Amino acid sequence: MKLCKMRTFGALDVIKGTKTGKEKKNGVMLKNERYSFQVAYKTVYTTRLCTLELVSDISPFVTLREELLAPCTMTVPGETYVLTSEPTMVPDILSPVGELGICCRAGLWQAAWVTVSGAPVGVHKLTFRLKNVSGELMAETSFSLEVLDGELVESDLIYTNWFHYDSLSRVCKEEPFTEKYNEMLKKYVSAAVVHGMNMLYTPIFTPPLDTAVGGERMTVQLVGMKKSGERYSFDFSKLEKFVELARGCGIKYFEMAHLFTQWGAKCTPKIEVEEDGEVKKLFGWHVASDSPAYETFLSQFLPALKACLKKLGIYENTYFHVSDEPSEYVLESYAKARALLEKYLPDCKCIEALSHYEFYRLGYVKTPVVSTKAYTAFAGVKGAWAYTCCAEKTDNLSNRFMCFPPQRNRVLGMQLYLNECAGYLHWGYNFYNSFESRTVIDPYAVTDACGAFESGDSFVVYPGKDGPLDSARHEIFSDGMQDYRALKTLEKKIGREEVEKLLYAEGFEKNFTVYPKDAAWHIAFREKLARMIAER
Repeated sequence: MKLCKMRTFGALDVIKGTKTGKEKKNGVMLKNERYSFQVAYKTVYTTRLCTLELVSDISPFVTLREELLAPCTMTVPGETYVLTSEPTMVPDILSPVGELGICCRAGLWQAAWVTVSGAPVGVHKLTFRLKNVSGELMAETSFSLEVLDGELVESDLIYTNWFHYDSLSRVCKEEPFTEKYNEMLKKYVSAAVVHGMNMLYTPIFTPPLDTAVGGERMTVQLVGMKKSGERYSFDFSKLEKFVELARGCGIKYFEMAHLFTQWGAKCTPKIEVEEDGEVKKLFGWHVASDSPAYETFLSQFLPALKACLKKLGIYENTYFHVSDEPSEYVLESYAKARALLEKYLPDCKCIEALSHYEFYRLGYVKTPVVSTKAYTAFAGVKGAWAYTCCAEKTDNLSNRFMCFPPQRNRVLGMQLYLNECAGYLHWGYNFYNSFESRTVIDPYAVTDACGAFESGDSFVVYPGKDGPLDSARHEIFSDGMQDYRALKTLEKKIGREEVEKLLYAEGFEKNFTVYPKDAAWHIAFREKLARMIAER
């Protein structure tokens, strides 16, 4: 019996424990996309420190990362298309292989995540060799990758994951927006852009998100403010540096922090202002949203902000928010808050995450960002966006929870295309707090915001020493964004009607609940799309 085994698998397979799925020995990609697969290994008798070597003509274009386990504590009991309904450990953390190599645990299948990007056109062989500390070959396997002479078009989908700047401050141990902080911020934003994100949440003042009533989060205010009598003055220098950094990373769109508190616009955000030489918290939970003092502030701040964004050349690509996810019980307070935005920025673009059609029907929200769970109520609304969070977990809805099969995560890309969504929003790129930000959490140990959300909902990257570590879920969702681009690319060649026919023939419906639920199908269909693109 061999002391070690190695196999290659697709990116949608889950490699853990004592069992694996069917091997995949080859793959297909277009020349300007990223392609991922896995190489799995198992030592039979003893636990060993090993080295994983790659021999290939495209080695410079390949990244190898070890898949480490993370705790999946909150699942979705009652759903059938899941990996598990019970708490367990799942492979999710993608970590660079350390100097000592990788730890092969006896009797368990483990895996490395392989990502190829920028490789030349042609068929390439990738050979993987597992060696012990003495350099002795323990196992070997290979994978054939064909790079086609075709390219994906740039995505027209606006895609944002809300960035949490207090979480970054804590993990890098630097004050927000200092030089060292911005060095780390650049790494996190760049990682998001590589994975398809093109819009960045911008903390003009501390965002009023996921904060307990009466509580507050670390101040992460970009705009300096002073008050003298009833007059305000504003320093936009930090905002200008922030925009420059973001654009340098590839960000094209910006969304401003919400102007009112979450779930109804009843109060004002925490805003710090210097008055009489002292920095004061002039606005927050202690100030009602319809306060005359806040309108006075907005009447001066919003036009000044617009002038700054115009000077930076991004106003046309900037979006504003009033209040996140308002319920049907707060129509009046939301309407008043929305009226203030329209009064002082009548030409601005405004989006809002919501589930209630009344806000759109009454004209309070012109561009709704709709929960996929409620999307059928908004069918036919041109320019609508979609979002997912902890509520989108039943009826086979796509999401990036740890307990869901990777294909249930990735399929959203094709669904966004079929449902003609103009954008996609998720609330948690790096939320390392508990629910309502009552305490700080260690994302390596707590993946459910202290029991509030399904594991994996609140972040897709882990804090590393020198920058973010991707999750397998982040990579899989990125593949879904490439699926979206593949469909858009094919549309330019054969027309949208023919592309939709392809999807309907595979079992999709124009909603977010009916689709083919099979990892092998997904990979095969995506390869079919790639060949269709390259041949036309």
